[in-house]
Amino acid sequence: MEDLGRRIAALRKMHGLTQLTLATRVGVSVSLVKKVEAGIVPPSHGFLQAVATTLGLGVLELTGEHVDVLETEAHPSLSSVRALLFGVTDPGHDPRPLSELLAEVQRLWKLNKEGKFAAHLPDATEVLRELHTYDEPTAYKAAAQMYGQVHFALHCMGSQDLAAAAINAEHTAALRSDDPLELATCHCRRGLLLMTEGQYDAGLGYLARAFQAAQDSKSEHATTVRGALHLRSAILSARKGSRDQAEEHIAEARALLPYVPRTDPYGLQVVPVNVEYHWVACAVEVGDGGLGLERARHVRAHDQVTGERRAHYWLDVAHGCVLHGRRSQQALEALRLAREAAPELTRRHWKAASAVRTLAEQERRRNAGLAAFAMWMGIR
Repeated sequence: MEDLGRRIAALRKMHGLTQLTLATRVGVSVSLVKKVEAGIVPPSHGFLQAVATTLGLGVLELTGEHVDVLETEAHPSLSSVRALLFGVTDPGHDPRPLSELLAEVQRLWKLNKEGKFAAHLPDATEVLRELHTYDEPTAYKAAAQMYGQVHFALHCMGSQDLAAAAINAEHTAALRSDDPLELATCHCRRGLLLMTEGQYDAGLGYLARAFQAAQDSKSEHATTVRGALHLRSAILSARKGSRDQAEEHIAEARALLPYVPRTDPYGLQVVPVNVEYHWVACAVEVGDGGLGLERARHVRAHDQVTGERRAHYWLDVAHGCVLHGRRSQQALEALRLAREAAPELTRRHWKAASAVRTLAEQERRRNAGLAAFAMWMGIR
């Protein structure tokens, strides 16, 4: 991925805007625009969304995170995923018994949540094709869960258009699953996709639908789904710049914790440490790195959640360090822990790339650890 600051500068110039004009239209200081373009300060989500709107682009077009179609062909599993999402659902052989496929869904969920997407996608595609041969609610429920996994993998790999197609397929399966909570979790994932594109109000709108779907369910797991929706709503609100609304959602999620069942059939990880992770992230998302780091000092029990959740948390900590300034060693250690938790996710994540580049700009002398991490990420 190109240096984000240089990319913003190039796009600004292509649209014939000076730094002062862009700053005026976005509603920030010209000093901030200069620092972002120079790589001295990482851009907030609010800044990226405002610049993208000013330039008539999507956020992912601005950041360059959309995966080029030709480039994705280098990943053999994506070709098969694309064919599946375009309607090629025949497995070409007799399907395994449904009980075996349900066990595969659980095995693949663990791979997905550890960020092992290269190992996950080929098998996930095959399981989905076999699930399509069954016409019963249990199979549709499993298919909805599998499409949710595929969406998450594609989202993390940067293939947002295919991720959107996976969400649509998940929605179709969820409607036939006879489970309103599957529909609620689908709306929750669509909120994530819209958040990535900077469509915060639209994302919150889908989460409002999800809350209604969860309310309609009599399942004991409706509490878990509601907790997850509050956590997703908190991040969307923070990225929108609504700090108070974000804090309210975190408080609601905390209040639900005593009522969350021990079992987690939807894989939502509504546990105390994940609520604290989101509490840290809310501060970082509104640009308050110092507050995020202060909150992070109290976070414990990282083994309660999966690798991808730990990786996202440590990336937020690294981003908080960069925002707060002069914390290069702490930021580098957070990046190392993110890589340890979920290497594939970390290597592709814009927060990791942004932190590495900003740290490189801030360092007065060569940092061997930073240079090695940048090389691992493919940053030159």
